[in-house]
Amino acid sequence: MFGSLLQLLGLSRWYHHEQHADRSNARKASGQSAFSYDDLKGLRKLAFWLFVW
Repeated sequence: MFGSLLQLLGLSRWYHHEQHADRSNARKASGQSAFSYDDLKGLRKLAFWLFVW
């Protein structure tokens, strides 16, 4: 039971994340925003690896 609850929470989090990313990418495509969610995700990964290095 506990495992299935964790699965539901994970699916809910994934779904909301996808909605957020889609809205952010649409704002960039329409010119309302300079950065999309994917751009910022790439910058975060770069900053992390620079920190590790």
